[in-house]
Amino acid sequence: MLLQKGERNRHLASAFPLATFMRLPLIPWSTIGGCSFGCQGIGIAQQRSAITLQSPVPINNIPVELLGEIFTACLRDADPLWNCGRERPPVSNSPSNFFDPMTLGQVCRHWRAVALSMPTLWTLMRINSPRRGHLPLTQTWLERSGVCPLRLFLFQDSDSENESAVTDALVALLYTQAHRWTSINFLFMGKPPSALFKLSHESLTQLVSATLLTFRTFKTFSEASSLDAVWQVIHSTPTLRRVHWDSDYLISMPPHIPWGQLTDIRLDARFSTTVIFDILHSCQNVVDLDVNIEENSSIPSGSVTLPYLRHLSIWSRSPLDPIFDHLSLPKISSLRLVRCDSPTTPEELSSLNDLLTRSNCYLLKLFFNDGQRESEATHDNILAMLRLPRLSRLNDLKIVSHVEDQLISALTRHLDTSQDHILPMLEYLSLVRSRTNAGVLGNMALSRVVARNGLVRLRFLEVIHWNINPMDTAVLKRLAGDGLLMNVYYDQ
Repeated sequence: MLLQKGERNRHLASAFPLATFMRLPLIPWSTIGGCSFGCQGIGIAQQRSAITLQSPVPINNIPVELLGEIFTACLRDADPLWNCGRERPPVSNSPSNFFDPMTLGQVCRHWRAVALSMPTLWTLMRINSPRRGHLPLTQTWLERSGVCPLRLFLFQDSDSENESAVTDALVALLYTQAHRWTSINFLFMGKPPSALFKLSHESLTQLVSATLLTFRTFKTFSEASSLDAVWQVIHSTPTLRRVHWDSDYLISMPPHIPWGQLTDIRLDARFSTTVIFDILHSCQNVVDLDVNIEENSSIPSGSVTLPYLRHLSIWSRSPLDPIFDHLSLPKISSLRLVRCDSPTTPEELSSLNDLLTRSNCYLLKLFFNDGQRESEATHDNILAMLRLPRLSRLNDLKIVSHVEDQLISALTRHLDTSQDHILPMLEYLSLVRSRTNAGVLGNMALSRVVARNGLVRLRFLEVIHWNINPMDTAVLKRLAGDGLLMNVYYDQ
């Protein structure tokens, strides 16, 4: 179904009718229509509540183990658009920062008992803008998580004395459970908390992923260099696999980075290609790599093979063909490409296809951002890229560009002709900055929702900043009713 989220959000979305799948206790199902609850429904619910209470509640018959899996999935996939309040919970464990286990515990006594009996529900903590009230809540979460490994997100967004003091106290509290840390993602404004410098080689026995970022403020300079002592302890952890360093910290390129054991690396600092290739030679086990390339300086002779790399993300200010020409990636399946300052070139696209051919791989997932340039050459380059032979098996595509009729028409299938169809395997499509004439977007979606003659059907469509029109809106609503999942964010 297609749900309108209100004029404020200007968002249309299709959603699975959860009410017909998960029967909440004490609600008579004959009163539920779709996903909306009106005053009449509430009145009828009160009249029939006695009858409902006499019959068994289906949700309570689900085994506790399965109910726990459902709880975990709900928290993981929590959508902030369903939250009507302005205030986020003080401590959360959902990616949207809107939900925590007690959201489920408020449904009924049985659900609350299940939530409190599952330590794994309390092992992921997200804290934004630390306040005094976070301290007792964090202590409660630590107690409820038992001895399970912890994943921690702590974001300080102010350098005020009060927030800095609370952040110090929170890190000191979390430090008492450092032996349980498996993933940390800390962002500090100015000086890092002193408790971090108490970390020792013996305290971090389970750490797999680490992100430590410090930001300059009007009152302080970046303290990234002072974090070297902390990073040195983190780097010595044999379980470490994923890292995200502060850009200022990487300027010094400390010698104790364990390149060989890392599988997930994010390099925010702007490097020359010479430095990048020196790093690549050392990262033979990397699976997910995110790099920022400032300039194309001279590239050392010879090529680099990364035998396990599956996802490559590149943010670049200059053409990438000199880099593509010297890489071999036999496992690559996903590419994120962000270009700034200069548009992509035909030579760059040719080098990309040559890289994939040399690696004997096809891209399955592509994210492309060209800085949202508006020019005929840019549109032509995007089309040329999507027609590359080694992108013919693309399953997931997101384009951040000024998408217009030319691209949408190229994606439209004409089943009554014998012409080759662009991206025949595409199932997930996201378009940002769409400007189309009436009927163009709807026709494209209609042409892709049916699988036939070796063509895969579209399963998910996302359109952001779209100049909405009644003709296409009617088509999309009908397709959503037929099962096409979609998110549409439109401009007025």
